[in-house]
Amino acid sequence: MSAARRVEIAARARALSGADLGPRARRLAERLNAPAQLAFAEIAAAPDWVLWPEAARQDLARAAGVAACAPKLRWTIDGKALRIFAQTIGADRLDALLAAPALGEIDAVETLPDTAEALTALGAAALRADAEGPALASRLAALLPGADLTIDPAAGRAAAAQARQWLATQETSA
Repeated sequence: MSAARRVEIAARARALSGADLGPRARRLAERLNAPAQLAFAEIAAAPDWVLWPEAARQDLARAAGVAACAPKLRWTIDGKALRIFAQTIGADRLDALLAAPALGEIDAVETLPDTAEALTALGAAALRADAEGPALASRLAALLPGADLTIDPAAGRAAAAQARQWLATQETSA
């Protein structure tokens, strides 16, 4: 394993273990929450976004929320819903995402989220559904909003993939 990969693995382990806490606070949190131990394979499988700044993780969660809602959004004429989505991610980005080819029809929601926070929480649920294993998913919940919301794992993985593809496209065109 290369030195760069070892450094990256160590950074992921710190991000997933709550490295932002001091030693006493971390010990207390561990006693209260008793999180499952992470295996090396789970740390290595952690998505790269665990190392991203919080604002970038929020952006990815919003994109995943829009991706999870895309099939319903493509058919809606609800101005309030479209306004919430446009205000949350921007009208141009919403248009770009809805115009992008879908990675299969993701039927993740019955109704569209009615607030920006609900949209972000839906996207966070999609990102957690993309995790490999329950121990990793519970650690990812600490890095994302809406930890109590769940989504169908297949729909979550598809929405997360769509969001990542969309953000990668946005970065290359900027």
